[in-house]
Amino acid sequence: MDKRLEVCKYFAAVSGIGMTIIGREGELYYKTPGSCGSVAFCAAINTAWEASERCRVTQHYGSYQARRFGGRYIFFCHRGLAHFTSPVVMSGVVQYSLVAGPFLMVDREDYLHADVHAKIDTSNETAESLHKMVSEIPVLPPERVHALSEILYCCACFLGGGENEPAMEMIQNQSLPTVITEYIERIQTKGDTGFYPLQKEDGLLAAMEAGDVIAAKTLLNELLGYIFFYSGFQFDVIRSRVLELIVLLSRAAMRGGADSEMIFGLNYEYLNEIGNFSNIEDLSYWLSMIMNRFTDYVFHFVDVKHADVIFKIIDLIKSNYMKKLTLEEAARSVYLSPAYFSRIFKLETGTNFTSYLNNVRIEESKKLLRNERINLADIAGMVGYEDQSYFSKVFKKLTGMSPLKYRHSRITQ
Repeated sequence: MDKRLEVCKYFAAVSGIGMTIIGREGELYYKTPGSCGSVAFCAAINTAWEASERCRVTQHYGSYQARRFGGRYIFFCHRGLAHFTSPVVMSGVVQYSLVAGPFLMVDREDYLHADVHAKIDTSNETAESLHKMVSEIPVLPPERVHALSEILYCCACFLGGGENEPAMEMIQNQSLPTVITEYIERIQTKGDTGFYPLQKEDGLLAAMEAGDVIAAKTLLNELLGYIFFYSGFQFDVIRSRVLELIVLLSRAAMRGGADSEMIFGLNYEYLNEIGNFSNIEDLSYWLSMIMNRFTDYVFHFVDVKHADVIFKIIDLIKSNYMKKLTLEEAARSVYLSPAYFSRIFKLETGTNFTSYLNNVRIEESKKLLRNERINLADIAGMVGYEDQSYFSKVFKKLTGMSPLKYRHSRITQ
């Protein structure tokens, strides 16, 4: 048996979590039962597109983040289910990634209330069915998740320590793309001024920003054809020009809205990778793959990243509402500026960070108010308010009554 599949099966059996192997572009290689996309709950609430493409992009995003953060990364999908991943690296190049999940890091009832019923209109019969499906998803405490994440990282290191395996895209590509060959023949037949076609660069930038992948790929291949022809097919010259094109593609991605840190991180990775190529065919295919990846980050990763960030912050709030928690601290925990974090938090949740935090605190205070033995001043401190009068003011604003009146109404009932 392939050692990759063996590792996945053993890890799934020991952890109780589904396992998936994905390629460098998020393409599916292998998955065990209970993995992303095969869970009955996901199949019931996802559309056909969400069940495939959005899951692919989410896993791809997690794999990229794992490369940035030391080889392991815990992330949330758009449904609030948790996963963790580690890439397998050989000769400094990521070949594929191991992804574990989905699972829950919160109580099932809390998840159903906050992330399912609040966002999906369901009948009583459907709700009962979803409850049953969610009961099949494992719930793991954070300390176990971190421990399993470390074990998965060790598995990835083990798989990467064997003989180097050629990247899948290199196996698939053995000749120049037809469009490049045709463009070179057109230059030879019709003649050319010899001036670099800057208008094609402009067209490539515009196509990537507009999301027109077909047009962008055509223009990229024509630029490659020009570079190959006028470099006299000297590989060292071609390689330096390809680096320039990578800068161009990264600029287009950032102009289209991709995260700059992510793009700069990829550029660093590509600088290390380009020295591994020794022929034009592999280099041209690799550059085409880079363009596809940058386009993914412009049009897909932004939404995935936002969902991951929001679920992480919601988990942070639920675990730390009783402490002093500021927007700046929350933004820092997910590596975003406060202004950008504040904007996407409101966009994704419909409310600002402070209002969301206050709602969580007041809901928790209601549980405590049902116990007459706890005085109001203590309750205020237990849910994160240093000032009892401010707690009372916020409570009344959100519930329409004072904490004391709420306590009496609950006791009377």
